[in-house]
Amino acid sequence: MKQFKKWVLPAILALAAAFLLELIQTGTTPPAVKQAATEEMTAQETRIYPGMVTGTSGFCLMKTELVAEEPDPQLYFTLDGTGTVSYVYFHFNTPLESELRTQVFYPGEGGYTEGNSKVVTFMPGTEFQAIEIPAAEYEMLRIDIDGSPIPLGEIGVGAAAPGTVRLAAGIRWRRVAVTAVLLYAVWLWLRWFRVWPGMKNAALGAIRGIREKGRKSILYAAAFPIAAGVSVFLFWIFCTVFAGKPMTSARVVFAILTGLFAASLFVFRKTLRVKPEYLILILALCIGFLYCWYVPHTG
Repeated sequence: MKQFKKWVLPAILALAAAFLLELIQTGTTPPAVKQAATEEMTAQETRIYPGMVTGTSGFCLMKTELVAEEPDPQLYFTLDGTGTVSYVYFHFNTPLESELRTQVFYPGEGGYTEGNSKVVTFMPGTEFQAIEIPAAEYEMLRIDIDGSPIPLGEIGVGAAAPGTVRLAAGIRWRRVAVTAVLLYAVWLWLRWFRVWPGMKNAALGAIRGIREKGRKSILYAAAFPIAAGVSVFLFWIFCTVFAGKPMTSARVVFAILTGLFAASLFVFRKTLRVKPEYLILILALCIGFLYCWYVPHTG
């Protein structure tokens, strides 16, 4: 039993942590259809923007960007000779700075209706992503993009074929295994240098300090949500008033982490003077959380 706790249990915990990280990563980005290793057009794909736009409503083209001039802007396309279509792909000239809600309408018995459409929100950082629609031969498409300006490079349609596209959805077990091995290696390194006893004593000392300080500990604990709230408020003012950009979920999370980081500098100021390496640890945890949660999972 002692050997189990010593070697096997940490391995199980490392695997569980790796699986949790994978769930967070895959669960925050919608499934995407992505081109295989080449950027070249294939026989199953046809570029429809620019080139096959037959009408616009509320959009105007400014250099390399689409700019919305009215609410609910729309693009209309006539598909001639494209054959079966099962997805619509979008390629942006630069990575998106904010979330972009995109809706593809494919005509049915009632024309363009909500029931005959597919909505996907592209996450910040997206450069290429596709929206799947029921496979059929369509004569027309309508695309609504809620955002402005949009660095849209091209829009295309295609039908999935072996070697042409692949679905980037679900859990990638190879990455889970690699992450679990790395976490277990870190645990072995900490055990080799006998770091665990020091961490245990530090945790017990922190608990004793909280009990002894009482009211002061409550004030320190309150500093974290207060700093996070103030940071979100300041970011909201900057984004909406000065920058003219929406307060997306990514910006909210970044503002919260910025507030928590500032509160950590205040609450743990004495410890950080003695051990400044803890500052790097706090910063790395904040940046790591942002990467894990918001880097698009498209391949």
